[in-house]
Amino acid sequence: MHQQVNRFGSTFRIACACLLLIAAFAACAGDVHGREDTTVSMTLATIDSAQTGAVYKLYIYLPDSYAAGNATYPVIYATDGDAAFPPDGRFVNFTKILQRRRIDAILVGIGGTERRNKDFLLPGAKAYHEFITQELIPFIDSHFRTDQKRRILSGISYGGAFVVTSLFLEAPDKLYFSDYISAEGSFFLRSFIAQERAFSAAIGTRSIPATLILARGSVTSKVRQQEFSAAIGSRNNPAMSNLARDFSDATNGAEVAAFYRRMVDRHYPGLVLIQTHFPTDHIGTDNPSFEDAVIKIFEQE
Repeated sequence: MHQQVNRFGSTFRIACACLLLIAAFAACAGDVHGREDTTVSMTLATIDSAQTGAVYKLYIYLPDSYAAGNATYPVIYATDGDAAFPPDGRFVNFTKILQRRRIDAILVGIGGTERRNKDFLLPGAKAYHEFITQELIPFIDSHFRTDQKRRILSGISYGGAFVVTSLFLEAPDKLYFSDYISAEGSFFLRSFIAQERAFSAAIGTRSIPATLILARGSVTSKVRQQEFSAAIGSRNNPAMSNLARDFSDATNGAEVAAFYRRMVDRHYPGLVLIQTHFPTDHIGTDNPSFEDAVIKIFEQE
């Protein structure tokens, strides 16, 4: 892994209180025999969004220490929370990373991967951002002991572009997150490029007190595309079929590197920019980049 760092000056329902999630939704997608250490404890909820008109499943992990006291905890919001990314699904993959690294944080996996083409991309991303900031965050804050000064947003590919779109929508006056983790962001999209230009012209030299981590891969894998397509049954779902193709056909490494350089050249005060590089394919970048990012974020404490 290589790294570059640049620093400048609604309606809610709790469906189940404690589920045992086996193999991260893989029981619905494929054979899970022979797996070990695939059980994690989580809370499942659903939320009806007035902003998007959709119902989202939420997968919520609480660290073991949560029940032992009255401390508040940082919250990591992960888009594509119901995606069946290898090996165990995005939510469980991230949960295991937090457990292995002994990072005490709440993880919220946001379902609705089948809506990613609408929710993650402009203009729909504006309503989705309103859902997260005006409906989801207040819900999580009201039901759990959260540190409201430490929120993290994570996304990959279209979700990675959405993470940066969120920063552009919020900065500089109302930052809902302290840290933004964007893996393999789709920064080539015309709608994103137009928003980036408008943001750059509008913000000028005002301070952005946040950390933006941009991760990129460098390896392609047709085999991974076929495995992913088979696992999620993408043949009958155009959005998931596109996701499978995007995640394994090629990386967005060049686009991420170019975007990082543009952001560095603008010298935004207060914004910590970190670029990381992994010898992985598009989807394979997700887990190692998340692990690296949370280590960096929580080592700052």
